[in-house]
Amino acid sequence: MSASTQIKQCSASPVAERKVSDTRKNLRQHMAWAKEAETGKLVFVGELPRIRTGLKCGCVCYGCGEPLEAVNAGNSEAQVTPHFRHKELPDSGMCSQAVTKILLRTELEALKELYLPTRQVVAAWQGLSGREYKVSRLRPARHLVVNEVVMSSDVEAVLLLDDDSQLIVRLSGRLQVSETGDLIPTIHIQSDNPLIASLSPAKLRERLSVLIGEGQWTGPDIDSKLSEEVSEEARQAARNALDWVPEAAVPEIGRTPARETLLHWTAKEILQEMHCFDVPGIWVPWMDSYSRSGLTQKDCEVAGTTLDLKDIRLETRVGRTRPDVLAEAKGEPCHIWEGPLAIEVTVSNHINAERLARIEAENIAFLEVDLSGDDRAINYDLLHRILSEDSDRKRWLFHPGTAVLQRQLLSRSTGRLVTDTARELAIRFEELFVQQYKHPYYQLPNTSTDQALATIENELQLIGRELEKRGYVGADLVKHRGTLIRPLHRLFTMKRNEVVGYRLESIWQVVNAILGDMKNSSSRRFHVHYHLALQAYKPKLDSSEAGTRVKAWRDAVADGCRSPKDQYYPNTQFNLFLGLLFPELREKLQWRPRAAQS
Repeated sequence: MSASTQIKQCSASPVAERKVSDTRKNLRQHMAWAKEAETGKLVFVGELPRIRTGLKCGCVCYGCGEPLEAVNAGNSEAQVTPHFRHKELPDSGMCSQAVTKILLRTELEALKELYLPTRQVVAAWQGLSGREYKVSRLRPARHLVVNEVVMSSDVEAVLLLDDDSQLIVRLSGRLQVSETGDLIPTIHIQSDNPLIASLSPAKLRERLSVLIGEGQWTGPDIDSKLSEEVSEEARQAARNALDWVPEAAVPEIGRTPARETLLHWTAKEILQEMHCFDVPGIWVPWMDSYSRSGLTQKDCEVAGTTLDLKDIRLETRVGRTRPDVLAEAKGEPCHIWEGPLAIEVTVSNHINAERLARIEAENIAFLEVDLSGDDRAINYDLLHRILSEDSDRKRWLFHPGTAVLQRQLLSRSTGRLVTDTARELAIRFEELFVQQYKHPYYQLPNTSTDQALATIENELQLIGRELEKRGYVGADLVKHRGTLIRPLHRLFTMKRNEVVGYRLESIWQVVNAILGDMKNSSSRRFHVHYHLALQAYKPKLDSSEAGTRVKAWRDAVADGCRSPKDQYYPNTQFNLFLGLLFPELREKLQWRPRAAQS
């Protein structure tokens, strides 16, 4: 450790002080130390023989340079403690202070080990929000070995320690020391206590240890490692509050991003280092028909699990989408959980229908982690827990395992198609058809399809084909979609007294749509069926004009049944199948117009 040292002299001349201290002439301080006039050597009064008592001691004052008398030198039986005193002028106290500095400096020069006082190390880090994160740690007192002491001035010693570091011990006239901008660790010790001038060598060394232990630190810490640790703690406090931008994030989000941006970046970084990841389960909608095949609600679900992740990549393009994180996942059962896993972290920009469609087109597991709403309360530790463990904030945008589960259910539920009666199949057909056309895909614009809908359509086709084999023409909707879908919407609307297949609110609105069928339209050939359904199911028509308009419509349909060329002449091709779906109409559907029989 190297640094420039600034030397400051804080004491005034002792002689000058004595000349302005006449009011303290009666003040006497016993000094045990003096300077031998002939050699300049530091002399302790206890070392003098009795023959050198009085002026025979040949000593002068360190403070003012005047001759001193040795009182009771060498007299072990004296009642007054041996000491030095001025021959003419009394000690003002400044001489004792000057001796004190000499003694302390001498002891410092001979120092071979020392105990450093405790030190409070403080570091502060300012976050993005302006909040200051402060951390402090108390370094305990320590014992160090001194290799060399170099006195840089009368009031300052540079200690070279055994670990090659340096320490300055600075003698100060007061205990309260303000920061002086020292570049080297510095301890200030009180040097103006005149009592030190009366101590023996042993007591002096003991006292020096106490003074250093009670000293005050300025400048850097003697061991920069602790300062770095405390500074890192302050930085980590800001980081844990998500109030600090790491250097690694600067190229991507800058130094002053919005908190949402920093939260999003941090979440991706955590996920990149995460090799275990909790995910919610998958499920398919329950259908009443499943119970007839011995299935239960539990068969429609696969519980959430912990996935092992590897080959974790950020912002990797997958087809037409680019998720935040892409990894290879592995879990049990492997036919559900093994394969690519894309993770999207949502803070403010939610997944729209267009992007959801692009996601589903890639046919890989795609999970959303929703951090919106209370993002201000999320810190780093909580964010890590949410990402690794909290399944409540996670939802599947798409999972191919759903299709696997649905195929399993379909295989088990359709295995009995051959043994089911036609009526049992018709009940399941109605259930699936209504679910299909009440799905948001059909009810709301710009809504993408999902795997549940695909499963419904697959099972519906299987049932339709089975019924078609048994002679119920029209049951295979793939073959007759253009002819029969719209009539089924209308007939099920009347039967169930709820709108099916329309983005409308009332049965009367559906009837109005029927009345609006274009002239010569093939759908008008099912108007006989609609009138039969109105009579059998009596759906609620909330309109004052309903009675008049329905009567006029019924008369027009009745007239049309007299000629095969009329637009209202009934289509009887699908009557067997319609009679199976709508048993209440079966008997009347067996009727044929006379013109058709001729």
